[in-house]
Amino acid sequence: MPDTEKWESSEKIKEIRRERKLKKIKRRKRFIITLLVLGVMIGILFTPIFNLKHIELNGVLTVSELEISDAAALTTGTNIFKFNINKIAENIEKIPYIDNAEVIRKYPNKIIINITEKVPVGYIEWNKNYVIIDSTGFCLEITPEKPFWLSDIVGVGIVTAEPGKKISVENITLLSELLELLSAIHNNEIDFKIASVYKEKDNYYITTSDIITVKLGAADQIDSKTAMLKEVLKQIPAETPGLIDATNSEKIYFKPNE
Repeated sequence: MPDTEKWESSEKIKEIRRERKLKKIKRRKRFIITLLVLGVMIGILFTPIFNLKHIELNGVLTVSELEISDAAALTTGTNIFKFNINKIAENIEKIPYIDNAEVIRKYPNKIIINITEKVPVGYIEWNKNYVIIDSTGFCLEITPEKPFWLSDIVGVGIVTAEPGKKISVENITLLSELLELLSAIHNNEIDFKIASVYKEKDNYYITTSDIITVKLGAADQIDSKTAMLKEVLKQIPAETPGLIDATNSEKIYFKPNE
């Protein structure tokens, strides 16, 4: 073998040995770092300073704190790193009235739960009970007691309803239009209590208790009609029964009952 080839072969062997040595060093470093990380984690898990002492709950309006507490299953005195905050949020969001739950660790010993609730917009009578729904048709609750503070959504015909799921109805188009109407009323901040919303032939109606009936006509231009309706309602004397005709979006008038 020529001297040149012997030298090249020797250099390759040295290079291979250097690479192997470097790999061993890297493996040792990784092993040591892993041990250090494990040591720190174990130290954290067994350090009393990180034991849960405080739970802060924000945004609760309808749901009871006890119901959220049961779903969260947080135990004071337990290390906050032992809790799966994503799983806790998922469990809380299983409550029908909860739209979103955010769970945050606040070091060293606090967990914050930020709640956003679904907003009930109306109810539908079904099987001698009352199904409370939000603006998407999501069933929040089924109750035997009539929720007078909400609007009665008439004529859609519930097929099935279960808390935590969207309701199934006979007339999905009508339900969508009536929910759109209620949303427009809410968006325009109409203060009057809307007792019911319904449809007769091609006309949509709103009632405010037993006092005033509003005839809206077709479902088009709902936003502009409800915006004008807000101003008309302000001008009507208190406790004056009658009919508001809003079929013409450019002119709305009130006719008192005779």
